[in-house]
Amino acid sequence: MFYPEFEGVALAAYNQGIDKLKSKMSREIGLAVDGGIIRPVRPEDLGSSYPWWQMNQTSTNTWTAFAGATTTTIADNRFVLINGVYFNGSSQTLHQVRVTREQSTTRYWVVSPIRGFVSKTGWADDPWTVDQNTVFTLEGICSSVSTLTDFDLIGAVAEKRGILINP
Repeated sequence: MFYPEFEGVALAAYNQGIDKLKSKMSREIGLAVDGGIIRPVRPEDLGSSYPWWQMNQTSTNTWTAFAGATTTTIADNRFVLINGVYFNGSSQTLHQVRVTREQSTTRYWVVSPIRGFVSKTGWADDPWTVDQNTVFTLEGICSSVSTLTDFDLIGAVAEKRGILINP
């Protein structure tokens, strides 16, 4: 379920997800929290060919991979949390997002109600994570043929300090 405000259940789910990322980073790559960073997710973290999200829907009502490879592997020493979706829905009609992780469907998110939210952003009470070196597929389904660009997946990345930034 999506919430129009980042508070309550959605905020608690995000905080639990961040704790999970920190724990995995510590356990799997042996980093203390100060040896790693938490930063906002970028489209490139999830395999986008562009520094923005894009999906080229070539036929209606079919699952289509977001820009980038059909399947993507998360980089070494990187852990990803996705806890929300921004979707303006001005001309395209994205209805659902499907995440397949290690050949098993992880999430089906119905995102069309987000168009009615004032902020056009929905915060999930069931965020999903992808661990380092994990293969996953990110797909969407639209009811019209178009190039969808007016959306964003919102989340965080935990990674070893210095991989992308060194604050």
